[in-house]
Amino acid sequence: MSEEHNNPEKTADESAPASETAAPAPSPDATVRRRAKSDSLPSLMRYGLSLLILLGAAAGCYGLILLAKPTESQDPTALVPQVVLQKVDQYAGGIDLLVSGTVVPHREINVAAEVNGRVLKKYPECLAGNFVKKGTPLIQIDPEGYELELATIRAELVQADRRLDEIDRQISGERRNLQIAEQDYTIQNREYDRSKRLGSAISPSELDQARSSVNAAQAQVTARTNAIESLIASRETQVAAKSFTQQRLNRAELELRRTKIVAPADGVIVAESVQQDAFVRQGELVVQFENTEVSEVRCNLTTTDLDWIRMNSKDKEAAQSIYQLPRTEVQIYDASEPDVVWSGVLERFSGIGRDPVTKTTPCRIIVSKPVIQAKTGPRALVRGMYVKCRIEVQTSSADLGNDLLTFSERALQPNGDVWFVRGNSLMRSSVEVVDRSEWENDETGKMEVNIVARVKEGDLKPGDAVVVSPLAQPTVGAEVLIADGSEDASGEAANLKDSDSEEVAATKGDDAEQTN
Repeated sequence: MSEEHNNPEKTADESAPASETAAPAPSPDATVRRRAKSDSLPSLMRYGLSLLILLGAAAGCYGLILLAKPTESQDPTALVPQVVLQKVDQYAGGIDLLVSGTVVPHREINVAAEVNGRVLKKYPECLAGNFVKKGTPLIQIDPEGYELELATIRAELVQADRRLDEIDRQISGERRNLQIAEQDYTIQNREYDRSKRLGSAISPSELDQARSSVNAAQAQVTARTNAIESLIASRETQVAAKSFTQQRLNRAELELRRTKIVAPADGVIVAESVQQDAFVRQGELVVQFENTEVSEVRCNLTTTDLDWIRMNSKDKEAAQSIYQLPRTEVQIYDASEPDVVWSGVLERFSGIGRDPVTKTTPCRIIVSKPVIQAKTGPRALVRGMYVKCRIEVQTSSADLGNDLLTFSERALQPNGDVWFVRGNSLMRSSVEVVDRSEWENDETGKMEVNIVARVKEGDLKPGDAVVVSPLAQPTVGAEVLIADGSEDASGEAANLKDSDSEEVAATKGDDAEQTN
């Protein structure tokens, strides 16, 4: 069995039908030749494929070489940036301090009910958004109870007057009685004196009777005097009671007047919180009212702005005060309508201290005439309005004006830096913008903007030339070329421009030749 397993060909031959003729066995030499031929074919294919890959790579390199353009020689002067310059001048004259502001109410009045009662009538003018004049009726509280109280007090006052009249009549009667008593006392006293002069001519009992008559007359005088004083005291009490009643009458009249709520000033109703037939209590808010006769603008000033204002003020006492602002005229305008200008007065600080976010000082500007007439119609300052405030100061009157420079706004970088050229090298300074002004360029016909600035850091001085053309990644000390048409700082800078450009071009040309 193992033999059959090891020789499967034999087993297959034996199993073939006997009628078939067996194929002749191949010779060993023929078998070797077939194997050698089959092994050589894959090797030839591999060698051929490798050769084709090498030939393709060589052809690709040759094609790239043919397609490549010859490198053009770069202008050596192009490696040095060209800049446009403008001269820096010393500034002298007036500047405008421009600050932003927001209109706020000068007076915002909360009108409350001063008496209790039912809202008898709500006038049509009492609606949010309506403009009303001072004294315009807004709400009528039911006055019936207050009218009854007023009538009662008036009746009490009439009664008090009658009691005073009665007391006056009693006093007048008692005074007449006092005169009669005094006359009787005088008569009795004379009779007593005659009796005493008679001596023994009259009996002692008659003398005692005369004396008794004198005493009785004197008692009448004292009684009438006391009665008059009592009536006078009673009258004073009644006068005080009448005065109290009069005060009650005045109070009742006041409360009756307070049943009608009117506009406290010219202004606009911001909100109304009661309706007709509602019951209101004393002190309950019924109308929120904004006075439009005067407006205020809230703005924030920097320390530098405050210094300019104080140094230009004629009120030296207020200028020296830490907690006071000198009254300064301010022009206010809307950025969308710069031709419409309101006049205001910088009057006081808005509270005390600085804004924790902007580190500036809040101030208040009073505008006495918030409604003005423009070409297209009336204009008014209303709450929430965003405005610009212009404060004009003179630099000649302040030491701060000695270091002010003016140049084109195009030289100012977004971070406040200014690049200038000194000796064909870039220099940098940091400035603080104080003012801006527009002017028309006669050559281009376009509007240009110049700034007035103070140097915060660096060595920028009058006579230097600032860079007004764009700079790509500038560095301090970098070499630059001055473009034609620049306003050079001096004639020396112009000569340096020509000589240095030729020298740089020659140097760069030599370097290019060595590189080639």
